[in-house]
Amino acid sequence: MARVRSSRAESARHSLFLYSVICALSLETAITRMIDPEAAVAPIDRHVLPLTIAYIATITPFYHGALRHLDDYYVVTSRPEVRRSALLIDFLALFMQAVLLFTLATLTAHRAYFGATLAVLLAFGIVWALVTNSYCVGAPLRIGDLRRQFVQVFGFWVRGSENPDMLHTAWILNNAVWILVLLAASWIGWLTGAGQSWSWFVMAIALARTISDYRVSWAFYFPE
Repeated sequence: MARVRSSRAESARHSLFLYSVICALSLETAITRMIDPEAAVAPIDRHVLPLTIAYIATITPFYHGALRHLDDYYVVTSRPEVRRSALLIDFLALFMQAVLLFTLATLTAHRAYFGATLAVLLAFGIVWALVTNSYCVGAPLRIGDLRRQFVQVFGFWVRGSENPDMLHTAWILNNAVWILVLLAASWIGWLTGAGQSWSWFVMAIALARTISDYRVSWAFYFPE
């Protein structure tokens, strides 16, 4: 059993390595697009700056969450109830998430598509969380959990759920709310032409989403 767990842990680390490389490339892409050597005051393109900040605010919890997920399922804890095929699902999901993050990085200079692409990234995360909870572990979400956790989506004064069985629910609900906000913001941007002020608005949404993410899922990101 120890040998199987060690093999799964090594496979998880290999998946994380590929994910880390793509995330690093995407971060480099976003920062490079923000640099403007010909700028008068500072070598920063102020038109790209807000969405670059939005991107950094987004990739931080996503990368942090990927680390914690792999540690919790395969490396540190190595849950015995996790199916053997779960690692393949997580590998494919990590790869697709990394591709979406890279795509988002290339859109920091294209305001009209950034918000909608970020919503797609969050939606993909929800699908992955549902598959992980229902198939990989065999613990489907319950309506009662949704009701109890819904208040945490808006409760910035609440530190987050300390019940590990309900963390998936809280994270899914939090992202679902911000998907609606992003789609509404994207619709406004398409109607108004997505000017500079809209970029700052999307940046504020991305920062708020990250803050709520950490508050609602604090016990997941920073376990005891």
